[in-house]
Amino acid sequence: SGELWRANQRFDAAGGQLAPDGVNWSHVWLRAPTLELNPTFDKAEVERAMEEDPESAKAEYLGEFRQDVESLFSWEAVNACVDKGVIERPPSGSVSYDAFVDASGGSHDSFCCAVAHTEGARRVLDMVHEVRAPFAPEVAVDEVVSRLRPYRVGAVTGDRYSGEWVSDAFRRRGLTYRVSDRSKSEIYAETLPLVNSRQVALLDVPRLTAQAVGLERHVARGSGRPVIDHAPNGHDDLVNAAAGALTLELPMRESGVRVADWSGRPVSGTFRGCQYRGGLPWEGVDFDVERDAKGRPLHPPIRYHEGRPVRLTEADWASVKEGGAGHPPERKRGGVTWG
Repeated sequence: SGELWRANQRFDAAGGQLAPDGVNWSHVWLRAPTLELNPTFDKAEVERAMEEDPESAKAEYLGEFRQDVESLFSWEAVNACVDKGVIERPPSGSVSYDAFVDASGGSHDSFCCAVAHTEGARRVLDMVHEVRAPFAPEVAVDEVVSRLRPYRVGAVTGDRYSGEWVSDAFRRRGLTYRVSDRSKSEIYAETLPLVNSRQVALLDVPRLTAQAVGLERHVARGSGRPVIDHAPNGHDDLVNAAAGALTLELPMRESGVRVADWSGRPVSGTFRGCQYRGGLPWEGVDFDVERDAKGRPLHPPIRYHEGRPVRLTEADWASVKEGGAGHPPERKRGGVTWG
């Protein structure tokens, strides 16, 4: 767990002393391979696991912390965005709201919904609701719709769960169901810079905070793409609905970027003619290249097709060298350079 890892870091920092002066250790733990703690355990099973998935097996049987998985949000960053004591914000007649749902069939996962709105440069979470399994799907939809109606939303957005059933269930209750064009990982990737820069106002719902802090980011084998999801045996239904609502209608930057990460690169949207998804170039020419003191490009731009770099044409390179259509003149506003 995260706390065990932090305790181990403190232990190592103390030079391996279990109880250094001035530190009151309240926990004692053992970190050792399974076969040392239990010599009767099947050695062949450990060897088989090491062949199939070394990283997972090291964590499971060798007492090592995983290196291919990292937490997405820190507790400190999430907690800084929480409006203490506010578990729900009442609807206002002068505010336009957005709704996102994380549907479920009722056997294992929860059916969740969330509502958010824009307030200046921030996105504000107004309501989250969770119908915990087990439940009858139609009853869950009734409950979710009843929680959404006070916010006067005419449509909800969600994933492609269960084909047409979810869409039809909401349509029969007077709401349009829109299928999100973003994956769960992309939604979380868009939420990360908002949380880290405190551009969101969250609700004081402990289960929501716990699910956010429990999200993990790892690189998918084969594709090499980053994947964000809950830890094994964990849940993210509530935080998925909240993140989906918070990122539905982000304030647009001048060049079409919906939100930028800590370094100023776009998380999604169109930036200098190139479409971004999940913080990475997706389609078009990435003209956001490193430049010298006089503003001249130090290396050619890169053309992308469906997230993969493809051959750059001479016209692309000529455009960026001349500051042409691919790289429009920059202008400053409020101390910020906009493309």
